[in-house]
Amino acid sequence: MTPEVSFIMTSMMKDVVNRGTAARLRARGFRANVAGKTGTSRDGWFAGYTPSLVCVVWVGFDDGSQLGLTGADSALPIWADFMTAALAEHPEWAGDWPVPPGIETAEIDPSTGQLAAPDSPNKRVEYFIRGTAPTAQSQTPPDALPTPEIEMPEAPPPDYVPMPEASPEEPGTLSEPTSTPRRLNAPRLEGRGVTQPDGTTRLVGTITLDIDPTTGLIAAPTCPVIRTKTFLIGQEPRQYCGPEYHSGKTPAQPSGATRPRLTTPRAP
Repeated sequence: MTPEVSFIMTSMMKDVVNRGTAARLRARGFRANVAGKTGTSRDGWFAGYTPSLVCVVWVGFDDGSQLGLTGADSALPIWADFMTAALAEHPEWAGDWPVPPGIETAEIDPSTGQLAAPDSPNKRVEYFIRGTAPTAQSQTPPDALPTPEIEMPEAPPPDYVPMPEASPEEPGTLSEPTSTPRRLNAPRLEGRGVTQPDGTTRLVGTITLDIDPTTGLIAAPTCPVIRTKTFLIGQEPRQYCGPEYHSGKTPAQPSGATRPRLTTPRAP
């Protein structure tokens, strides 16, 4: 890839650490300039790098069983401990990436992706390959855009007990799986209405839900493992989990529905 494309990709990965899924790295006191990306499948990953050092951490079971932890919960703390020690021993491996000559900056409004108005309180400096920066300026204040209706997940189970807000976990701590019902967080929606070229309005943003990581469904209070996860609007699960998914029996499914994965106890 060209130096310009490489620099832009690194800039995106720096944002993952500074304000994205790997922001817990900063909460742990890690201050070096790094870029990286979390990864969560049935395993947990974190890949990160400085201008002179690359480190990738994988956490998982050899038999392919579900880990039930995100990359930020499992691999990132290990990565942080190793890189802290490595950069303390070799500070010359730190530093920052030089800006190629074909890169320019622009102040944008993150809610629209357009150039920020001079008096806008909501601006961010972003890098662009020369000639690709937006040219239109944001005219409509984001708060003035209509907020369309969004299709929320289907009705929760009868024993769903919402809680207004959960206290964030301390860095490096994990919630223990539980077999007793627990209180769940109410879905949290963060989005703005964006007017499309055809005049329609689309909701853009995120929705945060409690999910069962072993099935990928919205968690019920009886799920053995519950994690809070944020999705792009439109990509969130719509179906609720329940005890039937953890009993080893296949629950009845509507016609045409995709059956979530069933979980079975691992052999000792």
